[in-house]
Amino acid sequence: MKKIISLLLVTIIMLCIGITAYASDDIHVTLDGSYVEFDVKPQMINGRTMVPIRAIFEKMGASVVWDSATRTAVCTKGDTTVKMTVDSVDMYINGQLNKMDVSPVVIDGRTLAPARYVAEAFGAEVKWDGVSRTVVITTGTQSGESVVQPPNQTAASTGSGEIVYIGETGTKYHYQTCRTLKNGAYPITMEEALAQGRQGCKVCGR
Repeated sequence: MKKIISLLLVTIIMLCIGITAYASDDIHVTLDGSYVEFDVKPQMINGRTMVPIRAIFEKMGASVVWDSATRTAVCTKGDTTVKMTVDSVDMYINGQLNKMDVSPVVIDGRTLAPARYVAEAFGAEVKWDGVSRTVVITTGTQSGESVVQPPNQTAASTGSGEIVYIGETGTKYHYQTCRTLKNGAYPITMEEALAQGRQGCKVCGR
C-alpha cells in the first residue's frame, strides 16, 4: 500500500513539474505595457515569434478585413493600409513591397505572422525579453498613436549606428557571421543593444 501511495505521489509531482515547464514555454505579448489577450497562443515557428495579427492590429487601433478568396488580411489605420497574405513573404504598406523572412500561417482559424513585422507595419517598435519570453511592443508616441515609418526602414536599417545581431534568446550581441547565432537572429543598432544591457559575444570578438 505504501508503495502505491509513493508511486502516486511521484506521478503527481512529475505531472506538476511538466505542467510548470509547459507553462513557462508560453510566449506573452505586451503593447505599451498592457498584455494582449489571444484566443490562439503566439508561438515560435522557423525561429520566429509568430503572433495572431488581428489581435495586435486591433489593439493598435487598426481595422482588419479578411479576404478569404486570396487569404489576405487587409489592415487599415488612418491613411496607412497593410496587406499580408498567408504563405507569402510579401507584405505591402500603402502598395509598397516589404519582404518578410517568414510567411504568415493559419493556425486554428487565426492568421499568425512574425511579431516584428506586425509591430513595425504601423511604426511600432518590438523587443524580445528572453527571460520572461515576452514580445514587448511600443508605439511611436506616449499617447499611443503610432508613427508610421517608410517600408524597409526599421530601427536596424536607418543607418544610425553600427549594426549588430542578436537572437530571440540570450543576452549577447554578435557579428553577422558569428557561429553561435541561430536562425532566429535579427539586426539592431549597437546603441539599441547597449541600451538593452547586452554584452559582446566573446566567440566572435565583439
